[in-house]
Amino acid sequence: MSGSYMLDDVTKFKGWGEKPITDLTCRRFGRLIVMWFIGRRQFDCGAYETMWQCACDCGNILFVGRNNLNKATKSCGCLNSEISQKSNFKHGQSRRITGLTTEYRSYSHAKARCENITDAKYLDYGARGIEFRFKSFSGFFDCVGKKPTPQHSIDRINNNGHYEAGNVKWSTPKEQVNNRRLKRIENFSNEEIQKECVRRGWTINATV
Repeated sequence: MSGSYMLDDVTKFKGWGEKPITDLTCRRFGRLIVMWFIGRRQFDCGAYETMWQCACDCGNILFVGRNNLNKATKSCGCLNSEISQKSNFKHGQSRRITGLTTEYRSYSHAKARCENITDAKYLDYGARGIEFRFKSFSGFFDCVGKKPTPQHSIDRINNNGHYEAGNVKWSTPKEQVNNRRLKRIENFSNEEIQKECVRRGWTINATV
């Protein structure tokens, strides 16, 4: 790379050919803002490329070629690092050497209860209109955090509400029982009783 020149000086520098240099100063490319022109570099084929000093939104300073500013380079590398960290977090939580993490199992089971009609508990959740409103595991995990103990399980604060932010937490078995949906048998219709018996595999005896 040649020495550093101000743009006005470089445009007059002999050997650049007839093609004028486009001033990129203060232009934004992704997270990068061009500060000033620093020189040129020559490729093996004999072609030249202008080089620019850029400031990244994260605070890093770097030199970038004109061609890369138009193509792949959108940051100092921090953008790819953030994307990688998010991806590693998701896969790290969803998979260990021994299998799925307990938090991810709770996430996937709750989702299945609401959305998978073949799930054994669908009638108590999805069929009742209970919705699973988390768009991703990371959103679910940000809301509830790590499971406090192996005895805790995911619970809805309002048992008639949805799985959504503000209505889910980790609960002990005792807390789950206290929050269980209760309904006196005389308040069930005959149809509801029959459906529940069929679901549980109980024999229905006719009475006179």
